[in-house]
Amino acid sequence: MAIALDQQEIRRFRDWLERTSSLSRRAICDNVSRLKRVALIINVLEPASENELVYRLREKNTFTNCTMTVRSQLKRAAVLYRQFKANKIQKGSK
Repeated sequence: MAIALDQQEIRRFRDWLERTSSLSRRAICDNVSRLKRVALIINVLEPASENELVYRLREKNTFTNCTMTVRSQLKRAAVLYRQFKANKIQKGSK
């Protein structure tokens, strides 16, 4: 089941990318947009591993109908979001 990301969560993800990555502002906005797209397909946090995440995405026609480049970009955005959530858990915040 897909998840809805609220604006506050998206803002925190964007801020985290600005602090922790060397991505340009445009690339950050692109990753946020891709994450929203992935979140409409599956619950990004549900799979136990990145391999399971990719497996679950590949089960969805919405994902498999994308070009290889787009699929790669969507996977990257999902992985970055999972890293963001793991970082939040390590620091003990919501």
